[in-house]
Amino acid sequence: MMREILLFWLLPIIGIVYVLGYSLIFQPIRVSKKTPEFIRALLSCPMCIAFWVGLFVGAINWIPIHWPGWIQWPLVGAVSAIGVEYILELARRQGYDEG
Repeated sequence: MMREILLFWLLPIIGIVYVLGYSLIFQPIRVSKKTPEFIRALLSCPMCIAFWVGLFVGAINWIPIHWPGWIQWPLVGAVSAIGVEYILELARRQGYDEG
């Protein structure tokens, strides 16, 4: 049960990170000179995106498990998202996403 909850909780995070960091939709924002340097730097770093998206999703969507605390879930989301993004980046470097 815990694995399924974490999986369905991480899937939206992975999707958001992919859309922000790799998709053509956000490419003009990532490369535009009008975009502030901080935003361009953030969007060029998938692990940075994963951290902030995980923190945000963890803050607004607590996992319904009886673990007390208000700060743990945002941090769990951020760290989990970074871990998943790291694994996906390793897979990309190995060529697993080329089909």
